[in-house]
Amino acid sequence: MSIIKIIETINRIYLDAAPIIYYIENEKQYQKSTQYIFDRIDDGKLTVVTSSILLSEILVMPIRQGLTQQAFDYRQILTIGENTEYVPILDEDAATYAAELRAINKSLKMLDAQHLAIAIQYNCDSFITNDLKLEKVTGLPNNFHIILLDELEKELST
Repeated sequence: MSIIKIIETINRIYLDAAPIIYYIENEKQYQKSTQYIFDRIDDGKLTVVTSSILLSEILVMPIRQGLTQQAFDYRQILTIGENTEYVPILDEDAATYAAELRAINKSLKMLDAQHLAIAIQYNCDSFITNDLKLEKVTGLPNNFHIILLDELEKELST
């Protein structure tokens, strides 16, 4: 099944940091894919789940570079954006699931395991990223999709 068809059948997504940064910074290489995703969110066809972990990860560079407005924009999009569900903390179930994912995927980073655990706990259908390593993670539900921006971009460009 094509990635576009998968996205058309899902309701809830979790975005990794890269797609959000690419969208806000209008990264030309990923303009079609990020615009496609955010248009579906804006149209109410997708609900995006975000988390405090994602927020702290994304805010590092704007804060480091003194980009106050950009940091504010990120906070707005991730916490109160339209069709956005913000998860303020990692609860015990998500923390346990993240540990289980790390236990069976030795090269999986803790932040990535936590992102995936939150996505699954909050009933997301997919996780959109540009991290090729995440495509190989085992122990995820059968109906859960890891979608790579590179692949979506290629599909949208043909």
